[in-house]
Amino acid sequence: MSREFEPIDDETPIEEYPGYIGHAWDWDFYPGPELEVLASFELQEYLERFRSGEKRELTLRELPEVFTCEALEFSSWSQLLDQLPSVTAGYDEGPSDAGPASGTGHVFFISEGVTTERLINEVTALRRALDDDFQEISKRPD
Repeated sequence: MSREFEPIDDETPIEEYPGYIGHAWDWDFYPGPELEVLASFELQEYLERFRSGEKRELTLRELPEVFTCEALEFSSWSQLLDQLPSVTAGYDEGPSDAGPASGTGHVFFISEGVTTERLINEVTALRRALDDDFQEISKRPD
């Protein structure tokens, strides 16, 4: 589950934080090299094909243990990545005086004790599951 993101200080760029692998601000996704395989996936287009209230189960295979992630009608990269054991997601609501038009950011880190190889395997499995489900959901009649 996402936790509130705690900055180290006001000077250090987020990309220099230990374990940083990417971030998202509203619908804009900024993957680091470990998440790059997800960059070309059209998440909004995929989610637009969901029926109202629909929940999809994505089975991640080719890992030491098979597990599923849930994709909901209003999912985001944060909601999907936060289900991977190798990813820790933090949220940043921005400054308290930013006003109603400001967005929410999510920052992604490799989970403690996880190897880069495991992270890449889980992210690649997520991409395959998203691709497979996108094909399946695209075949249904409107």
